[in-house]
Amino acid sequence: TQAASQDALDQIKSANEANLRSQLEQRIRELEAELGRARSGQQDSLSLRESARSELDRYRELYSDELRLRKALAAKLDRANDRLADSNAKLLSERHRSKSLMASGMANGSLTGPPLDLGSLGSLGSLGSPLPAYGASLGRSLGLGPGDRQGSRVEEYLAKMQSELERNISKELTQ
Repeated sequence: TQAASQDALDQIKSANEANLRSQLEQRIRELEAELGRARSGQQDSLSLRESARSELDRYRELYSDELRLRKALAAKLDRANDRLADSNAKLLSERHRSKSLMASGMANGSLTGPPLDLGSLGSLGSLGSPLPAYGASLGRSLGLGPGDRQGSRVEEYLAKMQSELERNISKELTQ
């Protein structure tokens, strides 16, 4: 009976060991699966982080490009505004000079004077609107009729001056 008890004990130990072994193998499989999921999650996280980093770099570059472009455009706009201010000042100066020449011509009785130097106007920039027809309106405001010889010369002179100004403006607008 002792041998039978020993056999029964060995069988119970053997069954217990087999049961324990299968439980440990099951636990190992569960832990390996969990480790696989953790590694997969970490890989996904790294991928996501790398993707976010590359997108961030792309947006930084786009922002930097936009800043450079804005600065360049602002500088270009400042230069254009400076040219426009200079041109407006020159145009105003020429108008005053023209009016004073007309007034002195009327006072002297002769309307001939030095030709208007349109080259001194330089670049007119983008004024954005055509000049009004000064030749005809100025001739009328001086009380000179179309049949008057001096009035005709003034109108021709002013029409020539206006066409030169418009040509310079058009040339600047196309540049």
